[in-house]
Amino acid sequence: MEDRAFDVCVVGAGVIGSAAAHDLAGRGARVLLLEQFGFGHDHGSSHGESRIIRRTYIEPWLAELMPEAYAGWSALQRACEADGGVLAPGEQLMRNTGGVDFGVAGSAEIESVISASRVCGVPLQQMSHAEVAAQHAPLLPPSHGMQDDRDRRLCGPYTCLFSPESGVLRASLCTRALQAVAARRGATLLDHAKVTGYEPLLPSGGGAAGYTVHTRERGSFRCRQLVLALGGWATGALLPRPLPLVPIEVTVAHWRMRPGLDVSRCPIFIHYGEPYSVYGLPSTRFPGTVKVCWHGGRRTEATRRGTTTTTTGVPAAVAAGDDGGGAAVPSELVGVVAPFLSRFVQSPRPGGGGQRVSAAEWLQQLDHVERCVYTMTPDEGFIIDRVPATSSGGDDDVIVAAGFSGHGFKLAPVIGRLLADMALAAIGGHGVDSAVLDKTLEPFRLSRPALATFLDGSSEANSFSGQWEERGNKAKL
Repeated sequence: MEDRAFDVCVVGAGVIGSAAAHDLAGRGARVLLLEQFGFGHDHGSSHGESRIIRRTYIEPWLAELMPEAYAGWSALQRACEADGGVLAPGEQLMRNTGGVDFGVAGSAEIESVISASRVCGVPLQQMSHAEVAAQHAPLLPPSHGMQDDRDRRLCGPYTCLFSPESGVLRASLCTRALQAVAARRGATLLDHAKVTGYEPLLPSGGGAAGYTVHTRERGSFRCRQLVLALGGWATGALLPRPLPLVPIEVTVAHWRMRPGLDVSRCPIFIHYGEPYSVYGLPSTRFPGTVKVCWHGGRRTEATRRGTTTTTTGVPAAVAAGDDGGGAAVPSELVGVVAPFLSRFVQSPRPGGGGQRVSAAEWLQQLDHVERCVYTMTPDEGFIIDRVPATSSGGDDDVIVAAGFSGHGFKLAPVIGRLLADMALAAIGGHGVDSAVLDKTLEPFRLSRPALATFLDGSSEANSFSGQWEERGNKAKL
């Protein structure tokens, strides 16, 4: 007979929910993981070939968590190899590439990266512009090829920081591995199980005794603790109060590099500051390409399905911005990413290393375009907290993990452990140090100052919601 009662039910099998189920199962909890689509779907934020992993953060409280994240991914690799059948022989979840963080010298972002790295003991090497070009193709020195006042204003003086520990995670493979190991440790995983609602079970003595969770396809289940890791769907009907979250659609673009360049040796790179809030990493899926994307997008609804298209040989008219009304090239690629490539990445022409080409020519190198969803908070920080399960409040709160704002994937092993700690502490301790847990969770609480004005019914909530449409329009530049 199918088990209908669990210690913890986790709703949402993206990387965060899967990491929570993995940690809970490893600690002996009876855990149920529910996913509304099929496992490995491409409608949210956890699919695709790759994500960046790095210790270089502006916020020291995130940099402090990264050693545990690295250790967690390494432990998952070992568990997969020990169990067999999850990874192909020699297949790796994580690959080291090194990373270059760069931005205008003295800017708040760059100075914060340096400060947080120093406090947290992150190895960091400041590089000259020439060293960047010589050692980390296909990047160019930020001061290279400055031709006018705008170039000089945007490109120099620059600070370039090299971190040897940065690298790439194989996103879909990592999520699948978390699920596989969780199942082998006793977790129950059910896909095509859309949760339609839940209600607390309240005994006569008061306080929540657990929850009944209802699904459209799989019936109902009972659990003692409920974790909602809903991604973009955290803006929907499963929460009784709105949270300061905006799903945005992000364009993921792969660009062909010059023939003969070993892109597998390309470091990950992150540029800080407008208008080029851009990041890049070597592609493992499309040979000879580098994934370069703008850290931004337009507001969307999580219910929209992602699409994948292949684009080659973009017409020069489109590159110039005159698409005749029918071009499929997203405006942020024309207005932000292609100009970034023109200033900071070596020419894709054969033998063109060390040179730059126009944004229009870079658009001819657009190889593949995909869509992804970020779920943004006003400060781009995470939400990991308890929220009342009913509008009346009380002791019937559920655990919510949301708003990972395009940079939470790398921290999934840590976030999964924190969610497991929160659930297990409520049902019997399980050795969880509540004081340490509360301190770790402090930057992620809904009560933090950056979110307070968005929860009090003020007009700022609407301004936050609208800013992504405005920012998306600015991408046309």
